[in-house]
Amino acid sequence: MDFAAFTEAAMPIVSTTLVVIGGVLAVLIAGIALLALYIGFDYFTSPAADLTSSDSGIIFRDTAGGKQLKSKYGRRKMPFETLEEAYVDEDIEIEGDLYKWMEEKRLAYCTMAPTFNQIKFFLTHCIPDVLNHSKSHDKAQVTEHYNRGNDFFGWFLGPSMVYTSGYYKDLASENLERAQENKLQLVCQKMMMKKGERHLDIGCGW
Repeated sequence: MDFAAFTEAAMPIVSTTLVVIGGVLAVLIAGIALLALYIGFDYFTSPAADLTSSDSGIIFRDTAGGKQLKSKYGRRKMPFETLEEAYVDEDIEIEGDLYKWMEEKRLAYCTMAPTFNQIKFFLTHCIPDVLNHSKSHDKAQVTEHYNRGNDFFGWFLGPSMVYTSGYYKDLASENLERAQENKLQLVCQKMMMKKGERHLDIGCGW
């Protein structure tokens, strides 16, 4: 095979290889740029706040995660999503009543800026879900949701199994089922329903 023939045969392979390498480099560069953007965004959207003070009500536990969070957010506001995850992972504790802390101190010590995990979820789950919308995709999602069983949904829906949030008038004395009854009463009041009337609510429960 002469050089011209070899070159002609090799060009498609070389072109494809260059395209793949270029694509990989583009993804890496975009990833680095996004990471740098996020780091800067995280820094500038986390104003100063002393989370280590007793007034904050936040206790950083002596765990690897707790120490890391204390080092990173001890002197500035913590993204609320990060605080939620840290609380569930038991890397932090909230002193006193959690609901009271949420009402009185949440905005003083937390920022609502998006986190890296939220951005990652948006890019790797939300966008693909929209672009890859098919019957098989819908079937997989619906099956995963509805095959969980009644026990799972009963834990947070209550005995009524109404699939919407409850309405608590008094957090200290009302349970989940009472909150669901409050919600249904409120809906009926807003609809101006009269005694003896009935209505059909489609898709309201489990």
